[in-house]
Amino acid sequence: MKTPVRVTVVGAGPAGCIAALCLARGGADVTLFEKKSFPREKVCGECVSALGQDVLRRLGLPVTGCSLQRCVVQPARGRRMNWQLPRPMLGVTRGQLDTTLRNAAVDAGVTVRQPATPEGDFDHTVIATGKADRKPTGDFGVKAHFAGVDLSDDAVHLFGCRGCYGGLAPVGDGVWNFSFGVSADRLKAVRGDRDALRRQLEAENPALASAMRHAEQRGEWHASPLPRYAVARDWPAHTWPVGNAAAALEPIGGEGMGLAMRSAELAADTILNDRSPAELRARYRQLWNRRRIACRAAALVLQRPTLARIAAACSVERTPMQSPLLALMGKTA
Repeated sequence: MKTPVRVTVVGAGPAGCIAALCLARGGADVTLFEKKSFPREKVCGECVSALGQDVLRRLGLPVTGCSLQRCVVQPARGRRMNWQLPRPMLGVTRGQLDTTLRNAAVDAGVTVRQPATPEGDFDHTVIATGKADRKPTGDFGVKAHFAGVDLSDDAVHLFGCRGCYGGLAPVGDGVWNFSFGVSADRLKAVRGDRDALRRQLEAENPALASAMRHAEQRGEWHASPLPRYAVARDWPAHTWPVGNAAAALEPIGGEGMGLAMRSAELAADTILNDRSPAELRARYRQLWNRRRIACRAAALVLQRPTLARIAAACSVERTPMQSPLLALMGKTA
């Protein structure tokens, strides 16, 4: 009998767990290393796109959450935009999602070392750490959970502020994810005080202030650098990045976790079928490139009040332009 290929997966987020699960089901000997204990929260919009939900369905993974049918965009000044999503997104906490995926990997025969750092000899290494050795953007993501948010719970709500943007999304049991991308200088100006930052953001967007007027925080604030970079031209031999370790785009489109899971599925297929790194990079570029450009452009518009007002004035619900714009961001029917 052929000796099973030995693979180490570094990082037990959605990308790492999906890669480990697919590899184990394909007959590989897989060890999954995660440096932190579960459950743990991370900076994340906590929305699974249609792309990610397709991966979960193919793998038979029962992940449930809030069905998000619309995207409501509220600039700092100007008319609100209300867009129907071609396919619903799923609001779910990272604690719930990561634990479900890790348990599925264990059931498939994956050896989990947690908390632990990688060790031992392996034929292949899958990097799912959520980061790559690239130039930092100078922006940070901040996140916390809140209850009592005064918004419709069938939508992702995006808010533009001065030079930044963020969103609120329901993630179950009356809890909402509050996450914003802000500059390092802005965090420094408030001396890292996330509550002070929240008050600033609410002062800049009246709709955000109205939504949060009765909100109560649940849990701690989290912050981490906000990555943005394209697929690398080369990787070390027998090393396969997935998720944000492979490429990272603006989070405004809510595609991050979906891309992470799909890239993990593709990387596992590459290893199991002895495909070339060049082939995987080409498949990655098909996933990321168009979304990167569209999401970056949308973010720049939302965080600049003048551009946001123009966009809102030109936006008409159910206009024929909505479908191609959403498709550019990965929101296909």
